[in-house]
Amino acid sequence: MNEGYKLEAYVEKALKHPIVHGFAIHVRHKNFEQLVEAGNLSEKNRFFAASVTKLMVTALMLSLLDEGKIALSDPIVKHVGKRLPKRLHTYKDEDYTDHITILQLMSNTSGLPDYFDKELVEKLLNDEDEAWHFEDVMEYVCKKDAHFPPGHKRKVKYCDTNYELLGAIIEAVTGNTFAEVVNEKNVQPLGLVESYIYDGREDQKLTNIFYKEREIVLPKYMASIGPQGALVTTAKELNVFLQAFFNGTFFNRNHFDMLYDWKLVFAPGLFFYGVGLSMQPISLLHLKKGLIGHWGQSGAFAFYHPGHDVYMSGTVNQYVGHNKAVRVILRALKDIKKHR
Repeated sequence: MNEGYKLEAYVEKALKHPIVHGFAIHVRHKNFEQLVEAGNLSEKNRFFAASVTKLMVTALMLSLLDEGKIALSDPIVKHVGKRLPKRLHTYKDEDYTDHITILQLMSNTSGLPDYFDKELVEKLLNDEDEAWHFEDVMEYVCKKDAHFPPGHKRKVKYCDTNYELLGAIIEAVTGNTFAEVVNEKNVQPLGLVESYIYDGREDQKLTNIFYKEREIVLPKYMASIGPQGALVTTAKELNVFLQAFFNGTFFNRNHFDMLYDWKLVFAPGLFFYGVGLSMQPISLLHLKKGLIGHWGQSGAFAFYHPGHDVYMSGTVNQYVGHNKAVRVILRALKDIKKHR
């Protein structure tokens, strides 16, 4: 390890906390690169990236945009209208389903209610494993009231339902499953061998997510949520994808100005959301100059810091462990700032 970089020590300290059972992190800064895998991720080092999967969805949507197969202004009914129930989006007793666009899904401004709600979370954390396929999600959502009309100028609501719909659009446009498209467009071109969209297969190298002291085993659920969070990967391969994402491997780099249209989100945490990616502030003085990428509910992360030119990816693999991951990330950034 380069003198002055204490990433191993930071991870070791995090592992002393009783709820942290494993930690994996890969850091790349110019010519400096370091991988630390510890605890139950030191050998069985694949993990669920959870909502970090959404970065792959963003890459795919922009690739399809560049190929002329979609427009972000397309109403979603153009591509998946036959699969939608009546009154999917109802606000103040008015049906706005036909008004929802692809851009609104990607920016979480559709106003759609989220199926991933408190009741479902409680079931999953109690090991009540069940599949939630596209039809199940749509049927559940259409029974709930929307938060606001689609495309509201000031409002944003983080919502997994949006990504279920984006996954369906990807499948409709390409004629292939979401897993097949990810493999063809994201995984194979980068030479990734440890990454795939989980389909319920037995995987001896896959470490399950923990909730505090307890391992959560949810093969049916995880296999049913492809575009929302079913990516299985490693810290190193996730970093390879992250770099490719920001270097314009998958889509025209001119799109980044559009992607960085930040709106403040208050749940499931405090962060900004743009178009298909988030921005995590790390300083009160520079709220909109933080880490750009995505968190996963599993404690997974993939972030780029433009100011320091740093790529960080990995997981604390703990449903309630994000603050432990943040501490390691911030300390690593501080080291890089000192020695760059």
